Amino acid sequence: HNIYTIARIVCFKDPILAAAQPELALTKPDGKPVTDANGLAWVNPYRQEVWEYLTELAEMAADLGFDEIQYDYVRFPVGSDADAADYGVDMEAYPKRQAIQDFLSYAGDRLHEKGCVVTADVFGTIIGSETDVQTVGQDYTALGQTVDAISPMVYPSHYANGVFGLKVPDAHPYETVSAAMQGSAEELQEIPEAERAVVRPWLQAFTATWVPGHISYNGTQIREQIQAVYDAGYEEWILWNATNRYSPDGLLAAGEEKQ
Repeated sequence: HNIYTIARIVCFKDPILAAAQPELALTKPDGKPVTDANGLAWVNPYRQEVWEYLTELAEMAADLGFDEIQYDYVRFPVGSDADAADYGVDMEAYPKRQAIQDFLSYAGDRLHEKGCVVTADVFGTIIGSETDVQTVGQDYTALGQTVDAISPMVYPSHYANGVFGLKVPDAHPYETVSAAMQGSAEELQEIPEAERAVVRPWLQAFTATWVPGHISYNGTQIREQIQAVYDAGYEEWILWNATNRYSPDGLLAAGEEKQ
């Protein structure tokens, strides 16, 4: 039916693997697991066994016929638990960003043998922020030449008030996505085009009720974000709504042409 299929695989936030193989779980010095705000455990991104597990899962998906493997949560955790984590390595000699890059190279080599496209989801805030790069281990420029496509999550709701000179970025979908994508182009411009990942940003298809000053996201706001992607010189994008409820509002009907 000419449908392009993507298998999204969550990487290092994996309470199932952490419970089944406790030695792979990320822990604090007292031995307690590192968890997120919802109590979900993480595994250690430095462990080769975790890399192998995630690669084998992806190979199974490729064998089932998926065209692309999209690795999500391919990063280090954040928060007080994460700051206290014992990673079991000399992190000055082997920094977080190198571990993430090495994992994606390791998995990519194996998956390319199966003819599978390999992509990674990354925080949009790592674009232009060395602090965020060091925290989560996602180096936008480095990953832009490691995977086949990179998907920065440039949801306007994820930017703090004042970012890009906007009082409430969530209330300015076009301007926020436009600024983020311009930053993307600047960070990747030194990479030869033949070696540069396709940029396919995640766009906001939900209303962020928790953001003070937020606006409702409907067809107009979705269309504005999509147009910002096109205006920045990019051709691909993907929508996110955690409930998996999507409306055709904001999408063009077959035969319609984008601006």
